[in-house]
Amino acid sequence: MNMTERELRLSTLNAEGGRKADRIPLTIEALREAELRTKEKATIGGAPVSQELATQIGADGYAPDGASAVDVISTLLSDE
Repeated sequence: MNMTERELRLSTLNAEGGRKADRIPLTIEALREAELRTKEKATIGGAPVSQELATQIGADGYAPDGASAVDVISTLLSDE
């Protein structure tokens, strides 16, 4: 399919650096409140976050590093 036939929105949130980790749940919730979560996938990653947090906040994917994020996002795209 080309982009005229389908549209996928993806937000990737990286918590590298630590101080941003507490904002990730707030961002996911803001996407939900804006009714974008039905149209948009959200992934999180970085050392300060975990798969457990991703599950808890309703993220669609988690990757501990950038290289792993490519695989996670590829899987999300192939599921569409």
